[in-house]
Amino acid sequence: MFYYTNFIAETNNWWLRRVRPIWIGAVAIWAYWLFHRYYFFGKWVTKNQRAVSDDENKRRAAHNKSDFGFGHYYTPTLERSRKKLILETLGVNYDRSVLFEDRMFDLGTFEELQAKIDSENDY
Repeated sequence: MFYYTNFIAETNNWWLRRVRPIWIGAVAIWAYWLFHRYYFFGKWVTKNQRAVSDDENKRRAAHNKSDFGFGHYYTPTLERSRKKLILETLGVNYDRSVLFEDRMFDLGTFEELQAKIDSENDY
């Protein structure tokens, strides 16, 4: 029994002296990184963005501009396309998405907005 107890004590001492500082240090480094990322990431990004000129930001925006949305995916190309049939049947009355500004930022009265929507969707 002494040998087994001695083995447990030595193993425990080895763990406490050699391994515990490693994982406690790793957890402390991770917590430090997480704290600084949470509290200072926005400040770092803002500082870096303000260091760049407006012309450079415009150049980057033009470079990264993309055609978002599903319009180019759903353009009918097949002869037997159901969407093509719907587009041909409804013509201009097909309710495609309208500009965001036309729907959301119209400062008129409700009646004026309803008349405008009815004129767009005259079917």
